[in-house]
Amino acid sequence: MIEWNQSLLLRKTGRDIHWWADLARQQGFADNEALAAWMRDEHGVTGYAQYAVSWEVFGYPEFMLRDADELFDGQYADSPTKPWIPDCEVTLMITPSPRAFMAGTTARA
Repeated sequence: MIEWNQSLLLRKTGRDIHWWADLARQQGFADNEALAAWMRDEHGVTGYAQYAVSWEVFGYPEFMLRDADELFDGQYADSPTKPWIPDCEVTLMITPSPRAFMAGTTARA
């Protein structure tokens, strides 16, 4: 998601994350609210593209820096038991042609 937000910023503005982060740091914003307002009002940058700059300047959310196992373990750290999630194998079912499903109906294929 981090890379996607950064690529969105580049597509929308023509400038990469480093350019925007340097410019934002030069402005000396004390918090995310001021940065977000400046990006929106002065540059028309909002949403996920704005998050990319905010995270680069003020730090990435902790959950963005963890892998799935760490997030899962953390979510259930205070629970005596974790929910059972079976390991499973997904089997691809190969279906016959649509004609086979129409057998016995009045529709014609």
